[in-house]
Amino acid sequence: MVSKKIETFVNEIKLINWLEKSGNPNEKYYMFFSLYKACDECGKHYMEFWEQ
Repeated sequence: MVSKKIETFVNEIKLINWLEKSGNPNEKYYMFFSLYKACDECGKHYMEFWEQ
């Protein structure tokens, strides 16, 4: 029973087009193309916010 549910889940998740909007500009979210740049430019600000 559990293995059937996992199999169904995996098959359905394969249908998601994960990269459908990749490369398109987005004004709603901050987009960083480097994890290092994201942490350096934005990470400290968010950490300070969540630690309050």
